[in-house]
Amino acid sequence: MIYEKKGMLDLATDEYGKAIAKGKNWYLPQLNIGNVYNRKGDYTGAERAYRRALAAAPENADVLNNLAFLLYRQGRRTEAKALIERIADIGAKEEYKDTYRQIMEKNWPSN
Repeated sequence: MIYEKKGMLDLATDEYGKAIAKGKNWYLPQLNIGNVYNRKGDYTGAERAYRRALAAAPENADVLNNLAFLLYRQGRRTEAKALIERIADIGAKEEYKDTYRQIMEKNWPSN
């Protein structure tokens, strides 16, 4: 996480990749590499990593929030709404309320 915080995204990707390669069903490196991909503009890679993290930790609010916000930014209302509602159901932290409001209060076109 130090490389990511310093903006050294390629090194962060390498380190998270090493953790993932160890084969543990551990959500955190997938979440972190998803964040790096997101920052780099690789939204397909970010979604793939977030979904792997979600498979490992289906009720983790960090994973749900990050994936929901990514989908929201892509205009994928149904998917984003379903994920953000799961966060509300598990009593998520205060910091996720902004994402919740953005997704739930946006004037979406019908889909």
